[in-house]
Amino acid sequence: LALEDESMAVPLAQILHRRTLGNPNFLKTLMAVLYEDNLLSYNIGMMQWRWDLDEIEKSSFASDNVIDLTRRGIERNSSKEMHHLLLCVACLGSICEEKYIRLVWKKSNAGQTSERLLQQLLKQAVDQMFLERIGNFQFRYSHDAVKEAVISLIPRAEFDALLQQAGGILFKQLTEEELDTMLFLVADLLHNSDWTNNKLSHLLLRAARKAKGVLAFSSASFYALHGIKRMPQSWVGDENIQLAVKLHSIAAEAERSLGNLSHAKLLCDTIIKQNHLPLFDKLKAHKILIDMLIHKEDNFDVSLEYTLDLMGKTVGLHFPRSKVGQGLAAL
Repeated sequence: LALEDESMAVPLAQILHRRTLGNPNFLKTLMAVLYEDNLLSYNIGMMQWRWDLDEIEKSSFASDNVIDLTRRGIERNSSKEMHHLLLCVACLGSICEEKYIRLVWKKSNAGQTSERLLQQLLKQAVDQMFLERIGNFQFRYSHDAVKEAVISLIPRAEFDALLQQAGGILFKQLTEEELDTMLFLVADLLHNSDWTNNKLSHLLLRAARKAKGVLAFSSASFYALHGIKRMPQSWVGDENIQLAVKLHSIAAEAERSLGNLSHAKLLCDTIIKQNHLPLFDKLKAHKILIDMLIHKEDNFDVSLEYTLDLMGKTVGLHFPRSKVGQGLAAL
């Protein structure tokens, strides 16, 4: 600040540090705001910077939240085209490929969508420290607060609609290989959409299976339960029946693994109570119930009785219960 006595800047530095938590991105934004509000100015005659400490304290107090501060900086220093680009990036996870940014930006943009403009906007976003470039073709937000500030530029309902639009664009445009890579993101974007066919339930089943495969049982349950919500209440038609059984089964397995046994039982019972289902389609649900009974303390005899009943219904094998029970107990 071109001061003869550096200690004169200490009170200002303390305010700036308190308001920005020492983050250089937020510091740059706050100083730009103060300059635009004439609270920080350069005196040409004295060749020094000057400021009103009391006014800065009052003014910056209104922006004590770094998200509010960052939003003000974005609103003042960037265009609507930049806003839309940043919102598109906010839809695409923590780190996103440039090709997916391009795809969502072009398909969701009603204005100019030239490649030249996209490259200009990406460069500006990096120069203004909204985004960081990772390698040659990946980007991420420079800070979570910047992402939150971008999202707050529009009403939440509008951003939710953009999330679903981005999910629909990716679902329709990606190859199967790309969709498998982006499966969790696309499922997250679309799980609350208002699609009326079974495509969304099939997508959520696919995501649930993948999550279960990597032992992410909370995510598996989340995707499967949302897939169930998107199903018609009546399990009519072979496709609906099989889809519903698979969704209920994987949700029950995930809930059992999470220790939510009552919910897992409810999901299994939903399958078993479907009178029009052949017994073979109910075996998975029966197996989950048997596993829960076996692992529940002092319930081995109950699980044995349940299994013997099931064997009698499925293959016509009937065992003398008391003798089998006594024999197993003796072992």
